[in-house]
Amino acid sequence: MFSPVTNIEELAGFLAKLNGQPKHHIGYCGVTKKEIMNVLQNDFSDDPLEDSFFLVKEEGEIVGAIGFDIDHDDRSAEVWGPFISKADGWEEIAMKLWMGSEPNRKSLNELHFFVNHQNERVSGFIKSLRARKKGEHKTFKINARQFSGASSEEIEELPTALNQAFIQLHNKVFPETYYTGEDILGRINQYNKVLALKGSHKELIGYVYVEIQPDQNEASLEYVAVTSSKRKFGYGTKLITAALETIFAYPSIKEVSICVNTDLSGAIRLYKRAGFYQIHSLLHYQLSF
Repeated sequence: MFSPVTNIEELAGFLAKLNGQPKHHIGYCGVTKKEIMNVLQNDFSDDPLEDSFFLVKEEGEIVGAIGFDIDHDDRSAEVWGPFISKADGWEEIAMKLWMGSEPNRKSLNELHFFVNHQNERVSGFIKSLRARKKGEHKTFKINARQFSGASSEEIEELPTALNQAFIQLHNKVFPETYYTGEDILGRINQYNKVLALKGSHKELIGYVYVEIQPDQNEASLEYVAVTSSKRKFGYGTKLITAALETIFAYPSIKEVSICVNTDLSGAIRLYKRAGFYQIHSLLHYQLSF
């Protein structure tokens, strides 16, 4: 039976049970009940949860779920699922979820799926909808207990005098991204920080931008960049190490995860040198309307 979400804890438990298995894994979704509940309650979709997540139940138990983390500004959504616990009738349940959620997707132009390369059933289902493969990504993780690096004394929070240099570097390296340099400066606060590496003449060599949410036990390493003339000297690793030192100064944060396009081999080497290890390989699909 097609059902609305009435119990977030029940939904989070169902998603956590499946998403910890590569054959069911979806990149956007967490793998523990606690972290999934936190996202569903605080940071999921521009629409209410009951208009963004859809369930199929049998005998009162969830057997299928699909969610749409909707961004109305660009009329897109990141898709969680479909998650289906039954092997028999998988395609039937998947189509029921897809068709049942259609009215809530009518305002969207595109959907994005990040699917574990071992999640063959979801990949096959997405392809049947004529979604296009856009790329491949790898996710990496580092735990606080594994982190032993010490940051450079040359790295500090971005001084106002380097604001313009930061904007120019960021907008040049990331010309089509979700935050411009000006956006990032507007987001800086107690927990969102730009750490800057300066040269001998106080010029900007590179930066790293982090967002920390200690009350939610989360942090993200959003951007790192080094000026073109200073690359391949280890400055990127220094910046990432400084970012991790800043993040792990909060005892509530135990790990940091990142997702990197496999085309960015230099970035992958950089994160590995900083101590990150690979946990998943993901396929990115896009469905446009």
